[in-house]
Amino acid sequence: MDSRSEFDCLIDPAQVLDLGSPIIGVLDQVLVSRGDTVKKGQLVAQVESSIEESDLKIASLMASSEATIKAREAQVNYARKQWERAIELQQKGAISSQSFDELKANYIIAVQDLEVANFERQRMSLAKEKAQAILAQRKIRSTINGVVQKVDRGPGEYVFQEASIMTVVQLDPLFIETFIPVDRYKDVKLGMMGSVSISEPEEKTVKAEVIVVDKVFDTTSGTIGVRLKLDNPEGLIPAGQRCQVQFQGADTIPTVTTISD
Repeated sequence: MDSRSEFDCLIDPAQVLDLGSPIIGVLDQVLVSRGDTVKKGQLVAQVESSIEESDLKIASLMASSEATIKAREAQVNYARKQWERAIELQQKGAISSQSFDELKANYIIAVQDLEVANFERQRMSLAKEKAQAILAQRKIRSTINGVVQKVDRGPGEYVFQEASIMTVVQLDPLFIETFIPVDRYKDVKLGMMGSVSISEPEEKTVKAEVIVVDKVFDTTSGTIGVRLKLDNPEGLIPAGQRCQVQFQGADTIPTVTTISD
């Protein structure tokens, strides 16, 4: 491709996400502001959750209690010793059949009570996990590394599934969007490098890799969309600016201008 062939392009964020709440409630805290950098998993807002926090404390207390298990284990040990003694007495003919059967039944019941207690402990552990999951739904976390573009709601406001709390944009990498004539579709390949001329934060040329060549032509303009990936680890290159891209490693492509306001 001739180095003189340039195409208008636009620099977009890799992702633009509207963060919301999966549950209905009242927003308690917003922990970030416009322009703040956030990490994936970072807590950025919280829905009022005093009841859910209390439920988790109760569930945690019940799940951690060993009192019932220890009591049932003690009953099993006592009942087993009583039954073992009854077996010895039976061999000597020194115990009635009724007493022997009662001691045997006591041991069986004690074992079953221990099984029930273990089951109940497992149920309480699951109840704790459920309480944790319910509370986690009220903690709004960023799903990407990015920058807060805007905050739509503040503490005390009502939130629900369709309501955006804030918008977070991913600036590393950036996507370069451009178009080429359809008759040059085969000239641009995945993995091909492009030289992108930008104006901010300073005028310079950076390298970007072709990651998408559309499979559907725009018959109105006679062009095909191409996307390049531009690494931006420090977040210094702002999105939303216009640029020029030159491709490397293909035949000359006539210049077209297709990016509009």
